[in-house]
Amino acid sequence: AMLSSQGGDDALLSSSLGAAKALPYAAGITEQSLGELSGGTVHLAAPFTANLRLVIGDAEVAPRVAFGGSTAFDLPVGGPANLVYSTPWLHVLFVFVQLAMWLGLVAISIDARRLRRRWRGSTQRVDVSFTEVGA
Repeated sequence: AMLSSQGGDDALLSSSLGAAKALPYAAGITEQSLGELSGGTVHLAAPFTANLRLVIGDAEVAPRVAFGGSTAFDLPVGGPANLVYSTPWLHVLFVFVQLAMWLGLVAISIDARRLRRRWRGSTQRVDVSFTEVGA
């Protein structure tokens, strides 16, 4: 735990990983069970984000930066663990605003009057007569 909070890549390369245990992690999932964990440090090979939380029993463990950019959790006790990701509401709001802007841009770019004229013109009949000039 101490080594991962001290530095970047050089700390990772110089650390003894003999006691490390791989945990399954699927990116993009909002909640994932990691099974039974013992106390210690859990390192997640994912960029640091404060939106990730590790829940052990009823306790929530806050993430910290490890090895200069990845995510780590210091577990005071062991137990069944769940990794939880929460999307901020501001992000969801920005996605809806962006969708509304794209729809507005499409609506502005379509000339509805021209489309209506073209549609009406295809259903109306026009009679054309030719007359010879000077005859």
